Amino acid sequence: MTFIMLISQILSALLNVYLSNKLSAEGMGIYHLTLSVFIFFSSFCTSGIMITVTRIVSELQTLGKHSAAKLSAIVCCIFSALAGTAAGVILFVLSDTISVNFLGDARCTLSLRVLSVSLPFMAASSGIRGYFLAVRAVIRSCADQLCEALVRIAVCYILVVPFSAKGLEYACCAAAVSLTVSECVSFILSLILFIVGTSKTKSEKILPKNIRQKILSIILPVTASSVLRSGLGMTENALIPRGLQKHSMSMSQSLSKYGIIQGMALPAISYPYILISSFSSLIIPEMSEAHAKGSRSYIKRVSKKVLISTLTFTLPLSVLFYYSADIISSLLYGRDDAGVYIRILSLTIPFAYIDHVVDAMLKGLNEQLHYFIYNIIDSVTRTMLALFLIPKYGVPAIIAIIFISNILNSTLSALRLLKVTQLDFTVKDIAKPLLAVVFTLFFCNIIF
Repeated sequence: MTFIMLISQILSALLNVYLSNKLSAEGMGIYHLTLSVFIFFSSFCTSGIMITVTRIVSELQTLGKHSAAKLSAIVCCIFSALAGTAAGVILFVLSDTISVNFLGDARCTLSLRVLSVSLPFMAASSGIRGYFLAVRAVIRSCADQLCEALVRIAVCYILVVPFSAKGLEYACCAAAVSLTVSECVSFILSLILFIVGTSKTKSEKILPKNIRQKILSIILPVTASSVLRSGLGMTENALIPRGLQKHSMSMSQSLSKYGIIQGMALPAISYPYILISSFSSLIIPEMSEAHAKGSRSYIKRVSKKVLISTLTFTLPLSVLFYYSADIISSLLYGRDDAGVYIRILSLTIPFAYIDHVVDAMLKGLNEQLHYFIYNIIDSVTRTMLALFLIPKYGVPAIIAIIFISNILNSTLSALRLLKVTQLDFTVKDIAKPLLAVVFTLFFCNIIF
């Protein structure tokens, strides 16, 4: 799974580099503003469905109820597709109003309309992927994601150059078309794989009552959390260029700076996460099954191993990125101005990666309510800080907000996991990541 997802991530990284070169920093700013709105609307129909299907199917499979598991997945996917259709219609109708009055840039309208078409397909695909994860069908899940990445990069490569001749609005639209087409193809492939993979399993006609309650107890808080968080994130992203303009930058300069940070620096430090993303995805059904069985000792042992392994990976990684930031910026984007932001933001890697992994474990342990609360605290904090600090301090305020957010969210989630699992650490546990950091520092000081 890691190997195939690594290939997908490399393709996505190459696509991001290609877009940054063709769209320019300003174009990347426009595109990421558009994506922030798209993520908000997609959260209505995709955020809760994947974890819900994974949790429900995992627990039913543990109890030997394979027919009920299949029906649960189908019902969730249909519901999600209907929600995606509604969200897509609303986004299409309101795209011009959102672009002009909220984002402050009419060039986002065309891209938003194109992206709205992908929402029903994306929603249904999320549910099917949740089923694949629950039954550990990693080959099917990875084949779907790899196909999506290949289609997206192919369509983008074909369309971006001719569309760019018409201006940044159409160049961004080409990127949006590539995303929409890839989601449609991904849905068709995942549906075929689901039908083939479950053809021998009979499906029940009626869902048990307790399953309906279980679905609602998972999907409602997770979806609400994601919607509120993405909504506040969308607001924050809209505030950043405006705040920079109030801080004395022009529209073009503010979008360029926003594009460098959001479209270049942050993706660069996120690329290595693919090495543990499959691990964190598969830990959800693993924890869910252990929680259903009441295996507290197993949960405790696995949680400790996960945290120590993640720290041992992320702390040296942060050091490597800090020392090689300028090289990474030059190799990926052919420019030096992203290097300074990669170097500073590399210090957030341990917090960001730990947060992802801990959140996955909390979801598997039926702790979605606390996950919801922590995300809201984090999102409200980010939005308020963006509103008051960016107009006064400019770019340094953006960097500070990213640091505060990562530290706050990861700390709250980690403390909750420690309480739920009753973890305790020895000196030997802490020594492993610390030795890894010391060795990496020594190596980097020699090489760089």
